Amino acid sequence: MDSKKEVKVKGKLTLEDYKKLTSYYMGRLSKQMLIVVYLLFLGVYGIIFYKRYGIPFVLIAGVFGTLVVYLALYIVTRQRIKKTFKKDTALNNDFVYTINKKGVHVQSERGGDIYYWKDITEATNHKELYILNIPKVKTILIPKNFFGDEAETEAFKKIISSNIKGKNNIE
Repeated sequence: MDSKKEVKVKGKLTLEDYKKLTSYYMGRLSKQMLIVVYLLFLGVYGIIFYKRYGIPFVLIAGVFGTLVVYLALYIVTRQRIKKTFKKDTALNNDFVYTINKKGVHVQSERGGDIYYWKDITEATNHKELYILNIPKVKTILIPKNFFGDEAETEAFKKIISSNIKGKNNIE
């Protein structure tokens, strides 16, 4: 096996890995969502409180309302992650990822799936994770600690760079 043509890594996904994935998606969504929620609060509070309390109160109340909505969403999301992770026994297996010129093969005790490069539209390098997206199907999550050494990581990055046609910030 030539390490430049194929990379094989294995490990067990943890609840922390899924929390990191969720925080990544929440971060992408939250900026836009928070702006919309804040503008809605400004509109509602502006109509109700502007004449009585003035602009500073409306601005502060909008920020407070937005923070309450964000915290509620954060807490609910974290609880759902824990619940899903505990219930889904497939997530508690060791996973073996084989990345080669055909695609990404994900194998566990329960079976395996192969995802071809034409189906993977985005590759993201996020702090401690590599995230590969397949629209409307799945997200492939590969924690960086699954890689044994720097050479393996570089070979992975090279394979990703040469095969992903869409968004790719793995480099």
